[in-house]
Formats: sequence, structure tokens, C-alpha cells
Amino acid sequence: MKQQAGNIAGRKHFSAYSINIIFILLALVGVALLPRLTIKLNPGFVPNSLTVSYTWPDAMPAVIEHEVTARLEGAFSTLRNINQVISESSHGHGYITLEAKKGADLQTLRFEMLSVIKDLWPRLPEGVSYPEISTGSAADKSKKLLTSYVLQGKAGTNELQLYAESFLLPKLAAISGISHVAVYGSTPFEWQLHYNEEQLRVLGIQPHQLYRAIQSVGAVRGLGQVRVDNRQEGVFIIPVNIQTPGVDETDDAWKNIPVENTGGRITRLGELLTIQIEQQQARSYFRINGLNTININLYSDEAANQIAVANEVGKELARLISEMPPDFFLVKMYDSTEFLRNELGKTARRALSALLILLVFIFLVNRNPKYLLIITICLFVNLTSAIILYYLFGVEIHLVSIAGITVSLSIIIDNYIMMTNYLLQQRSLRSYTAILGSTLTTLGALLVIFFLGDHERNTLIDFAMVVIINLAVSLSIALFFIPALVNRLQLRSRKGKYQIRQKRLISKLNGFYARYIIFAKRRRWAMILIIVFSFGL
Repeated sequence: MKQQAGNIAGRKHFSAYSINIIFILLALVGVALLPRLTIKLNPGFVPNSLTVSYTWPDAMPAVIEHEVTARLEGAFSTLRNINQVISESSHGHGYITLEAKKGADLQTLRFEMLSVIKDLWPRLPEGVSYPEISTGSAADKSKKLLTSYVLQGKAGTNELQLYAESFLLPKLAAISGISHVAVYGSTPFEWQLHYNEEQLRVLGIQPHQLYRAIQSVGAVRGLGQVRVDNRQEGVFIIPVNIQTPGVDETDDAWKNIPVENTGGRITRLGELLTIQIEQQQARSYFRINGLNTININLYSDEAANQIAVANEVGKELARLISEMPPDFFLVKMYDSTEFLRNELGKTARRALSALLILLVFIFLVNRNPKYLLIITICLFVNLTSAIILYYLFGVEIHLVSIAGITVSLSIIIDNYIMMTNYLLQQRSLRSYTAILGSTLTTLGALLVIFFLGDHERNTLIDFAMVVIINLAVSLSIALFFIPALVNRLQLRSRKGKYQIRQKRLISKLNGFYARYIIFAKRRRWAMILIIVFSFGL
């Protein structure tokens, strides 16, 4: 039997030892790729678009459209793998969404967009913010809060926020998988302007004139439109606007704002007001153990491995905490991955329990340690080797995909039991065609998921991919790995008294089943009543 099993395992090209080594190496590669899988709680749709957003304070929509949006949109339209470009210009801000073609690499597209922005940035009007690129469309910008921390210390909230923004924020935002870091909680500063009513009355100046003078600083006003006739581009309309010069945040700049021209003399704001910068009145106070606090929220990318990102954040914060002043403390207030870890852990434990129950039944039926060892090794190699395909096809691990792994276990074990028993009894691979046919039938039923609507398909696609990959790997293991293991472990069918007792037991069960069929056929009414009352109870 050993020689026959060896020929079956290697098909006279590879020895059983070589096949075993190949499958073990594939299992080790799968274990190494496990941390690179995307792990999340629920299935989510990874958008196939990038959005560029920018701001221009107080600018009119027509100005932003002509001076910023049109320029960027024209440059982006020359990029490859762009399916659609959507833009919107509003008062003070705008955005452009680029929808990539199916299968396009978003990282490459992001790099090309960054190059375009870098080239156009010097030619954009003064006051326009540097365009930022984010994943997804502007209509779908719900942020995924990963973790939330509180920075507390024996200092004012403004000092804490300045420390967080200058020391913590740049290093946390550089972590791969972090899309945004928000720091808030301090009371902002404001310019306070105090005027003397008696002085204004003497000069004949009303308070609303002061307000109008301040409001006019940096304001943009439309002067109309100009019709341009271009032979190459056709006729188009250009809005014409004028913007008054702004001021920097200094006392002298505020004081030099003109208010009124009286008798050829210009009265400036500094002659009428006392200008000073002060902290705004706090609307509420929040302290922990008598210390002021600042909130730091970290948001993750939708497609990032949230557990891996949270681990990287923890390592970076451990390093940053060691460099913080002794009277500053960082406290974790919320961690979304804790619930994720608990739910995935419970689901994994349930799947493992189901697997152990199946293995116990296999052992009780065969009572052969080598037989059980072959099934266990094949299951381990199957699940770990499948990780390679999970990684290559971008399959995400979440509650739904773990359910798919659990469902596929019973089918995989059936394939292994059928193949192993047939090898032991018939010493051939003829049963593989039956295994292949039944497995392909199951895989064919899962193809329906790929034709569902977008929402349903995005929810179930990982479930289908997990089952398809696991069953496909099980077919290769049944054809190559099981014969090699049977040969290497020298597993033989049990003969003698055990085989006789087994045949006697099967004969008794067949006799009992035959008597049941005869009874049910003669007394159909009784069987119908039993079924009705069983459902009724």
C-alpha cells in the first residue's frame, strides 16, 4: 500500500515528502500574511473615488469656480483611469470628486493628483487653502472614530492644545491608516474692541460705522461680468470682483483700518477704539482630578486594519508619553477596537468550539489517532493557506466573513473524510470526481451573490469569497496533500475484530431502518399525525 499511496500522492513526479513540505511552506506563508489582512467589525464599502477639498474665506461661488475649481478640474481631467469628475463651488469653499475606473489603483491616482496640485498651487489666488485629498466622495464623509484620548495637565487649556497640536498631532497623523486627527477643547482667543460713546458722539460717528469698517477688511465684492469671445474656446463669461486688502493679526494692523473721512482727515480705528486680544469666556469647564483637559480624536481610514492601526497608535503614544513634561498626562477615553476585539474573539471561540465538536465526533467514529491527526493537519493547512488568497483578493475579515469560514468547515471536513476513507478502502483517487462535483455545486450557488445589488453584494461578497477560497483550497489538499500524508503516516484501514463489529453494527442499523420504512409505509396516517402534532407542539 505504501508504494501505491506514494504513486498516488506524487503522480510519479513529486515524492510525498516534497508535497508535504510544499503545503507546510504555504501554511507558514499564510500565517506570516495574517497581520496584513484588513480586520473590522462589520463589512464596509471601500469607495473607489478621491475628493479634493479647498477653502477660500468669504469668496463668492463664481470666483471659486473660475479661479480654483475650473483650473483643478481641467488638470485632473487629463489623468488616466478617471471615469467621472464631479465638482461643486460654494461660498468660501469647494470640492472636486474623481471617480476612478474599476480596477484602478487609488494610490497611483492619489500620487498623480498630488503632482498636479503641487504644480498648480503657486498659480492659485492668494488666500486659497492648500487642496487636501481624501478617500471617498464629499457626500459620504462619515468619519470612523478609532480612539479618543484626553490630555490633562497643570496648565491652561490653550497651552495644552498648543502642545498637542505642535508635538502630538504631527506624529500621530503620520501613522499609516490614520486619516485625521482632531484636537479641541481649549477656549479660543478673540479680539476685543472697546469704544467711548461720548467720543463717537463728539466726532459724529455711529457704532455701525465701526462695524462696517471692520467688516470691509478683506471683503470680496462683485463688479459685474465680462463677456470674452475666444476663437478657440468660444464665448464665455468671466466674473469681475474686487477684494479689499486684509490685515494680519497685530495691534497696528487693526488700528490703521480707516473709518471715516471728515473734512479731508481720515479717522482710523485706533483713534476710536481700545484693541486687545483676550481669551473668550468659557461656556463650560471640564476637569479630571482638578486638571484641565484637551480632547484628541483619531480617525482611521475605512479600508485600514483597525486593530493593527490601534496597536501602532498605542506604540507611538507610549514613546510620546515618555517625552512629555512630568505634569502632563494622556488618558485613553474610548477605543473602538475593544468592542471589535471582543466580538471577533467571541465569534472565533464559537467557530473553534464547533470545530472541536466535529473532530470529537470524527474520533468517536474512527477511534484512530492517525486518522484524526490527518484531518486536523489538513484543516490547519487549509485555513492558513487560504490566507494567501485572502490577501491577494483583498478579502476583509469581519463577522460575516468569519461566519463564512465556520460554514465552510463542515464541507471541508466532509471532503477530507470521503477522500481519506476511499484511499484506505479502495486505494485510488476515483472518489475525487464526486468530491469535485459536489464542491463545484456549492460554489455555483454562491455565484448568485455577485449579481445582487450594490448594498447586498458589498455585505455578502466577503462571505462568498471566503467560502469559495476555502473550498477551492480543500480540493487541492484532497487531491495532493491527503494522499501524501496517508503515505507518510502509513495510515491503514483497521481490519480484524473491529471491522467485523463495525459491519455488524451497520447491518443492525440497516435492519432497523428497513423496519421503520415498512412501518411508515403501512401506517401513513399515523406518520402524518405524528408530524402534524410535532410541529404543533
